[in-house]
Amino acid sequence: MELDPMESNVPGWPTTSFMYQQSGQQITDQGQWVLVVDDDPANRSLERIVLQVDNFAVREAANGFEALELIRGAGKQCILVLTDYEMPGMQGDELAARIRQIDPALPIMLITGREAITQEHIRAWGIKALLHKPYEIDTFLQTVRSLIDGGKG
Repeated sequence: MELDPMESNVPGWPTTSFMYQQSGQQITDQGQWVLVVDDDPANRSLERIVLQVDNFAVREAANGFEALELIRGAGKQCILVLTDYEMPGMQGDELAARIRQIDPALPIMLITGREAITQEHIRAWGIKALLHKPYEIDTFLQTVRSLIDGGKG
């Protein structure tokens, strides 16, 4: 008997990944990837793993300068940037402004523990989505999916 992952009650079973498997695989097959920018290696790893389980190709950058190098060389292969706010050398809002100069249409999601950052802030910075830490994995994936789907057409 084969288990249906959407019906499984096994704790920790990544059921959300199966909902998006086809779309994530299609993006990966097209050579497109999501960029995760965070100076904390544990946060980068967590987000990378969650996205990879969801069948997304992922690139990582430890700071805004590395992120900009990757974006400049990516053409249209980078389809989404997930960035922390507080990073040494360049904060998330400055990174967003510099990304806007390179590719105004590239969606950006800001992930931060700073509750003082609001929707009004991110709109002013040209950022499409805000996620406060700590966050639920399902919310993270739903927001990623929404930003990628919203960037099509």
